[in-house]
Amino acid sequence: MSSSASCALPSASNSLDSQAPPLHRIENHDEAFYIWRDAGIRAALLVHIDAHHDMWRIRGEGITIANFICAALEQDIVREVCWVVPDRSISDRRARGILVRQLRSLAKDYGTSPRSIEILPDRIRLRLNGRLLTVAAMSSLDFAGQRVLLDIDVDYFAIPQIAHARPDTHSALPWRWPDELIDQIRAARLEPEMITIAHSVDGCYTPLAWKYLGEELECRLRGSIDSAGYDRLREGSLCAARGDMEKARTLFTQAIKLLPDSAAPHYHLALLSARAGRLREAQSHSCRALEIDPSYQNPFNSLGLRCLWRGRWSQAEAEFRWALGINPADFHAMAGLARVAIRRRKWADAAEWSDRSLALWTDNLDAHRCLAQACARGGRLDDAIEHYERSLSLALHGQKPLSWHILTCTQPARVIDEDHWLTYADLGRLLALRGDSARAISCYQIAFTAGLDHTRDRLRLARLYVKTGQRREAVSQLAQAARQLPRSLKAHSARVWRRARLHFENFLEDRGLG
Repeated sequence: MSSSASCALPSASNSLDSQAPPLHRIENHDEAFYIWRDAGIRAALLVHIDAHHDMWRIRGEGITIANFICAALEQDIVREVCWVVPDRSISDRRARGILVRQLRSLAKDYGTSPRSIEILPDRIRLRLNGRLLTVAAMSSLDFAGQRVLLDIDVDYFAIPQIAHARPDTHSALPWRWPDELIDQIRAARLEPEMITIAHSVDGCYTPLAWKYLGEELECRLRGSIDSAGYDRLREGSLCAARGDMEKARTLFTQAIKLLPDSAAPHYHLALLSARAGRLREAQSHSCRALEIDPSYQNPFNSLGLRCLWRGRWSQAEAEFRWALGINPADFHAMAGLARVAIRRRKWADAAEWSDRSLALWTDNLDAHRCLAQACARGGRLDDAIEHYERSLSLALHGQKPLSWHILTCTQPARVIDEDHWLTYADLGRLLALRGDSARAISCYQIAFTAGLDHTRDRLRLARLYVKTGQRREAVSQLAQAARQLPRSLKAHSARVWRRARLHFENFLEDRGLG
């Protein structure tokens, strides 16, 4: 979802500036790079209000939500960055130490000495390839009327401090609200030449319940729309957190009348009803929210995927089932349960959940791959091959599997499926089992040409070459497998170490020691 409008920071009287800058509201934060580039922005000071710096160096993955500011620096769209972090990351000593460790990692990524980090009482500075990065809380900044690119990520409101080498921790309620931030922005005396607001729900950065804060920001920045509905949403959320369910219900109902075109009040009523065990009521409000804004049919509407990536299968299952309780037609949650079943090697359950998901959305790439794995384990090779091929076709048309690796597809022909070439190798293995050696060889060749270089798959390709009488090609693959073996063993050891570390971190978190 993206919106564009002229807007201005409201003055105390909420009047609009006649020379209002354009505002763009987007989902994935890397979209901001393309907006700046296409607008012809040059050598701007970027004020980046976010719980993440989004400045990692660009490697081979292209422009993503984690590195789009690096791209803006490299193309001279941005000359300097002011990263506005949650207050606690500056004011709290322990949180400040975590932030410094994050900056040391960033300096290392850019080949800069960590000793170049300058720690001041109210801010931290360092230079990355000659470009100044200032890290501070909003309250300590004063731009004295300087023109800037104002860039806000909604996850700033939901994540009270910067994390390093571990997942973000979300607060139960926003630690800051949009009107409070806007007051601080106005006090900082900046003049935005353009404003971008990223929801960042994808990836579990902003909980879906707080997605509407992006809409509220736009509303309050424009200063031309009554914000009473958002006030009711805030008051209702505070009441729900205190356990005053009836007062919260009343306030959310009032918000529906004040914000008839917003899905947020209905979604919050769905959450409230689910907490009270009123599932029919929860499903009704959820359905209405989806009618107003289909983007609320989101795979990140729970913490299921985040728990899945963390190896917490039971918690992931509980989250996906909770999402299904609110919306029984949530095909993303069904695909999530299929992935949990695969992790537990419950192939029949995986097939059942995948089938149910595909019945609701036939183009669900994740469900096709889950079903392919389940069919392969059940000996249904033809069905497995069909679903793998369908998933590859969907990827070629711009779809990608759900993962933490988020980027916006700006070119329809661009493949943004990080498992694409691995899927070709899996397809090659199944075709070989079925006896179709020629197609199997083609699949492996495509996978290796694209950069896949697994020793095991090279040995499989060598065996296929032997089977088809291509001995020279078989010897070549064996030689490459031998050269690859040390690196494969090292990579395997790294995976084992990461898995062990993840289990240990989960162990500490379960006991409150993390």
